[in-house]
Amino acid sequence: MCSTVLAPTISHEATASVPSGLLLLSAAMRVLSANRSFFESFQLHQDDVVGRELQDVVRAEGLL
Repeated sequence: MCSTVLAPTISHEATASVPSGLLLLSAAMRVLSANRSFFESFQLHQDDVVGRELQDVVRAEGLL
């Protein structure tokens, strides 16, 4: 099976199992995924975070 097909499943499973808030970023610093703990901790929704550049998420949500 192709690794590009497995990557989203593996990354989702890896981030979901971490008890702390976790973001998975691309090399270009775009948010590929985040776990439930991250969304709950910062009271954000997936649509507000995934696909955006990290600096935009941090600025827009006042996380820094």
